[in-house]
Amino acid sequence: MSYCRFSSDDWTCDVYVYEAAEGVCIDVASSRHIGIPKLPAFENTNDWWSKYQEQMKVVHDAELVKIGLPLDGKDFYGLTYQEAFDKLTEIKAAGYNVPEYVFIALQEDINAASSETN
Repeated sequence: MSYCRFSSDDWTCDVYVYEAAEGVCIDVASSRHIGIPKLPAFENTNDWWSKYQEQMKVVHDAELVKIGLPLDGKDFYGLTYQEAFDKLTEIKAAGYNVPEYVFIALQEDINAASSETN
């Protein structure tokens, strides 16, 4: 399961966060796409698919620029939910784009794991 991918939030996410057998993993981007338009609202699956294809054409041609922050390209593996939450807090404070919903989901997993041990 992934919490977010680099393509999340219309390609503005700077982290790929996912669960693996060894725990939560975080990959930090070293570059960002510039000028990706927000995927417009859609009414049905067919509408979404055509808009998504349009956006992917732009992504393919979009400029990729170095982020230039200290954690560019770093990977963190085998983290607990709490360690991942703390590391993402550090990553966000360093200036990377980390969606707020990732923190919410991790907090829910922290709470669930805590209630399982009590």
